[in-house]
Amino acid sequence: MTDEFDFKMPSTLRRAAFDPENNRAIFASKGVPVDDPQLAERVAVKKKRQHQAWVEQLKRQRADVYWSHSLLGAGDESFEFSDWHPEEHGDKRQASNIGNKAYKLAQEIAAGTNMSVFMSGNAGTGKTSLALAMLTEIRKQGRSVMFVSTEELANLVNDRIQYPDVAQKLADTLRAMQDVDVLVLDDLGSEVGTYAQVNDKDFKGVRRDMQERMYKVANARYNGTKAEQNSARKSGKRLLKPVHSTIITSNNQISELNRIYAERTISRLITQDPNHAIFFNGMPDMRRN
Repeated sequence: MTDEFDFKMPSTLRRAAFDPENNRAIFASKGVPVDDPQLAERVAVKKKRQHQAWVEQLKRQRADVYWSHSLLGAGDESFEFSDWHPEEHGDKRQASNIGNKAYKLAQEIAAGTNMSVFMSGNAGTGKTSLALAMLTEIRKQGRSVMFVSTEELANLVNDRIQYPDVAQKLADTLRAMQDVDVLVLDDLGSEVGTYAQVNDKDFKGVRRDMQERMYKVANARYNGTKAEQNSARKSGKRLLKPVHSTIITSNNQISELNRIYAERTISRLITQDPNHAIFFNGMPDMRRN
């Protein structure tokens, strides 16, 4: 008698397998070890394994769907922590500390701790690369991830009226941005122009349609989507904030981002915890090197 048996039989036979009134010969002919005293336990174990495999398959499919809505900028590609070489980034010790901190935060997020991470510094210092490395690490642990270049997102907002297919893509992207487990918003602030433009006394901030959409994303990620809020209310549970993890990379300071998107949006996106902030101050521009 083997430990495994073919359990693919009609539901009526499966139900009858535990009914002593049914003809035992029928089940024996189907390969069911009817005389095994541990039959019920073995069936339960088999069902549990099948259920776990089904859950894992759904998680992989869900993760693939979210990732398919990513908006990668020109030149963005896959990156892992093993690709981060501190000796190539000027101050080896600083670069090593930055890489280690990013890895540690990625592990915490992968383990289920929701937080916002702010990566700040000049262009070309490696913020996007490490953000991608964090997503790669987090995705390995089964959480859904998504990467969005805010400049590419602004392009969709600009083109949505003229092109119906772009409008649908934008709607799908924004919906995914609200509830994906971990979202990277790359180069936040770059979509409005130069440093001089942002700091001009007449600067009015990002255009209203972009402002409204980003606020909805920020609010859903911090407070939870309406569906998540309703579910928590019905079950009597309290959502821990932020409800979803968000990783921000930016060349701008927080004061400048407040001018671009308004404080109500930025306060929901960017952490106030220095342990969750990574500063690339003084790092060289690797693109020029």
